[in-house]
Amino acid sequence: ASNSFQRLLNATLNMTTFASEETDKELPGLELASNLSAKHPLLLIPGLVSTGLEVWRADDCLGGPNAYFRKRLWGTTTMVQAALSNISCWLQHMSLDPDTGMDPPSVKLRAASGFEAADYLLAGYWVWAKLIENLAAIGYDGNMMTLMPYDWRLSFPLMERRDGLFTRMQIEVERLVEAHGKKLVVVAHSMGANLWLYFMQWVSHVGRKGKSDSRWVDRHIHAFLNLGGPLLGAMGPLAAQLSGEAHMGALGILLEPLTRLLMGDPGRLQIRDVLRTWG
Repeated sequence: ASNSFQRLLNATLNMTTFASEETDKELPGLELASNLSAKHPLLLIPGLVSTGLEVWRADDCLGGPNAYFRKRLWGTTTMVQAALSNISCWLQHMSLDPDTGMDPPSVKLRAASGFEAADYLLAGYWVWAKLIENLAAIGYDGNMMTLMPYDWRLSFPLMERRDGLFTRMQIEVERLVEAHGKKLVVVAHSMGANLWLYFMQWVSHVGRKGKSDSRWVDRHIHAFLNLGGPLLGAMGPLAAQLSGEAHMGALGILLEPLTRLLMGDPGRLQIRDVLRTWG
């Protein structure tokens, strides 16, 4: 993981992108475009740590309420810059209130918006960018597909309570289905698959404005595509919760090496404490 982290760190600090170096000369979507075309509207749901998190209010240790306003503390260059400047402060901002599971005092982070929220995590570390590019090659655009960013630190119920995530998701699905006259296909990655399962129960038993609808999914959803979703749970992240040893995905490539670099072995305990505040 250290070599991958060093590559990402160098790319980020140098403001370079591997995207330009790795441009596909033979994009699969272009090769398939003669036989495939956009049909069903799409809802893309990112997974754990995939969505960038922006600062809407910062603590004094980061420079005060307006410091880093709408810049990302998770994802892009500013994440690394903030962490290198004050790793303890950065971890404080990445934490939730351990008692409420909501925003801690004097800190407010919110999910970024649009496709940019989860196309690249850092320069050279693409998440949804390749899929979006290939979908565009067969005719999809921002009118026919949408990405649903969310604050992955929150528990599922608090995503609705604080951010109205499921209400917004229901509205967006209904809008796309009505606009295109076809049922929607859901493409969910990692924890996003579990989030979608939760949403289907929510819309069937609670729903927007308290109006449940047991047939809503049948009327609006054509198919569900699960990209590596841990539908039966995942044991891998448990080690990070217990000891701070994060070896999987973006946590293993970014969070653990960064804290080890700046804090040494005690950084693992800092990671553990931060993760234990997440839902």
